Amino acid sequence: MRFVTIGFAHGHIDGAVQGFRKLPGLELVGIADVNSERLADRQAKLGVPAFSDYREMLDTLKPDFAAVCPANADKAAVIVECAHRGVHVFADKPLVTRMPQLTQVEQAVQASGIEAWAYLELRYSPYGYTIKKRIEAGEIGEVVSVYATGPHKLNLPSRTPEMLDAERNGGCLVDLGCHDIDLARWFTRREPVEVTAYLSKRRFLQLDNFWDTAQALFRFEGDISVYIEPSWLQPDASRFWGDIRITVVGTLGTLEYRTCDSSLMLVTVESGEQAIVAEPAPVGILQDFVATLQGRGTGILSTAETLASMRAILAAHEAAVSRTRLTLQ
Repeated sequence: MRFVTIGFAHGHIDGAVQGFRKLPGLELVGIADVNSERLADRQAKLGVPAFSDYREMLDTLKPDFAAVCPANADKAAVIVECAHRGVHVFADKPLVTRMPQLTQVEQAVQASGIEAWAYLELRYSPYGYTIKKRIEAGEIGEVVSVYATGPHKLNLPSRTPEMLDAERNGGCLVDLGCHDIDLARWFTRREPVEVTAYLSKRRFLQLDNFWDTAQALFRFEGDISVYIEPSWLQPDASRFWGDIRITVVGTLGTLEYRTCDSSLMLVTVESGEQAIVAEPAPVGILQDFVATLQGRGTGILSTAETLASMRAILAAHEAAVSRTRLTLQ
């Protein structure tokens, strides 16, 4: 299976490319980037043909899929061009940055039948997979609420101008919160019906078009409450890049994960508190994407799931910007 890479705007894609290259039967055959310095750097490291125009690369090389990571606001156009050529897409998150872009992508995906995934790898993390498994086993009863906070380091000197422009990167609610809402949808197997959300700038006041903190409260089907709070407020001095904390409350117990001590705790009505050893998922997201293209994926993630999670977080962004409560269904 032959793949190309379109854009190296974030380091996430470098890890994905290396991961794909390690899988048997996969070959990186070309790269493209509008940034000439990045393109020259990656060509020297990867040793494959380089193109300044990704469309020319797609037409010339005719790959099976593309690993996509231009600036977040440019991903939709790239995905649509890939779809028109029948090229599957594995994109860094977020898949898109605004609702009209998502509609364009949905239409292109439906017309072409391609797979289009975002890098929503937390479903495949040991703690995400274990929480899901324990919920499915009924250990905490019916889910009542999901609470997720995730302050991240901004590490300002390392950021490009596009990463610090909310219109180019999507804003922290979309860029970071897509992980949280994706896990909440997966854990509950329910869809959001209503959302209230807020965006603000509290620490990085010197940045013009930038939000560093967000909150969103969703009401899901079955009156499940989901609260997420992504931000760029993790101190740079912290030993953790992102301090993720997830609590899932059920009718019979609670599951809680904390990055700070890598702990996963289960508290139930019958057994009290007990520490849980997180189990690895049976497959990683990169392997599962390729397996899905080959007709043997696990179903942990899918194009439909990716699109649904993006629609939910983009609705939250719209609610925050408009300062209104939005109904999603």
